[in-house]
Amino acid sequence: MTTVIQELGELVKQIRGARVDCRTAEMLVTLPMGEGREQTVKVLSQRGVRGPYAVLRMISRACVARDHGIVTRALRANGGNEWGGLALDISTDPPAIDVVYNLIGDDLSANDFLAALHRVASLADRIEQRIEASDEF
Repeated sequence: MTTVIQELGELVKQIRGARVDCRTAEMLVTLPMGEGREQTVKVLSQRGVRGPYAVLRMISRACVARDHGIVTRALRANGGNEWGGLALDISTDPPAIDVVYNLIGDDLSANDFLAALHRVASLADRIEQRIEASDEF
């Protein structure tokens, strides 16, 4: 029996230039962003905390949190994000800013999943390009 992640992995493989490393409950998707840039998004599947539903969590590294100013700008940006947020990952040295977005995975349409995947990758890539002026992640 295939998992929702494995089914979505097969869908993502149809995107021209995408690379997919798929496991049972998570996958790494690297999408072409144009101009030779690419962005990697980690997609995790887990059961909902408040109900019997699947949650798909998308995470994409945007930049290194080199100083307090970057963290402050990320917090301000969260106030205007209507579909996701920026999170500080302190498990790395130095800490990093990630774009994070959650979807209810039950009865999720392929188009909604692909649109969310592209939005997460695009936002992370734009932040990375602006802050890092490179294509590190």
